[in-house]
Amino acid sequence: MIPTAPLHHARRRRRDAGFSLVEVFIAMALTLLAMASVATLFGMFGRTVSQSQAAVDLNARIRTAASQLRQDLHGVTVTTRPWVRPEANAGYFEIVDGSPATPDRLMATTTALGKPFVGPLQVTSTTMIGFESPFAEVVWFCRPTSPAETFAGQTLYNLYRRQLFVSATPAAGLFATGVWQLINRSRTDLSCGNLGNKMVSNSLADLSRPANRFWAISGANPTLSSPRVGEDIILGNVITFDIKALKAGEAAYTDQSFNTDYQDGVAPTAGAPLLGVEVRIRCVDPSSKQVRQITVVHTFEGL
Repeated sequence: MIPTAPLHHARRRRRDAGFSLVEVFIAMALTLLAMASVATLFGMFGRTVSQSQAAVDLNARIRTAASQLRQDLHGVTVTTRPWVRPEANAGYFEIVDGSPATPDRLMATTTALGKPFVGPLQVTSTTMIGFESPFAEVVWFCRPTSPAETFAGQTLYNLYRRQLFVSATPAAGLFATGVWQLINRSRTDLSCGNLGNKMVSNSLADLSRPANRFWAISGANPTLSSPRVGEDIILGNVITFDIKALKAGEAAYTDQSFNTDYQDGVAPTAGAPLLGVEVRIRCVDPSSKQVRQITVVHTFEGL
């Protein structure tokens, strides 16, 4: 008879031999599947956090723009009734109704609420000083993003707010003999017009005439250039900047232009007073594709 090892000794040897190759492959596959699931969950969580942060940032930016617009509208210096004469020394208010391819434009003189408007002033070819004023000419307008971008087939724009302070004493002090004749508009936040070969500081009375305003003088390049490129952008990736007006006798806000222009030698036109404006701003976050919209409604008083 051939002696045999006890059964429990054989089982112990099989246990001591470890896992088979098939078992190792199965364990590795399960581990990889578990790791892939965890990585997917972390990726989803990361995207959710990024999208949430993008939404928060987008909401903050559009609220900031809307808050600044409300302040500018609240501080408008002129009664929004057509044909404001220069003797009133009141400034101006103007809406330019655009087209489907060109967003609207809002231009006005406004009063600072609280702290005065502050900006740089170039007094010689090499000298810059800080300057402040209770009044400013503000211009809200759009330009296509650079490089050009679209969203759902719509052109994306940068929304600009150009602020130029208006001197309360345009013929005194630094302005007694006019501002330096080669003034660089990208280095000076001053509302000024042309007088011969010099740039002269505008008063509110001067700005009642369209020829003295920023938009008439700035020409084809109203945005800031080097070294201040982008400082005047208040909101990016804008889909819509739409201004509707409500005039006396009308029942609803509609797309239309309005101005308080005074033009020398031109007979006054009978125009209805402007009772209020409704401004709709719509923008998108390109990374998350989230769209936000805010509407600012302002009613003018004293009409």
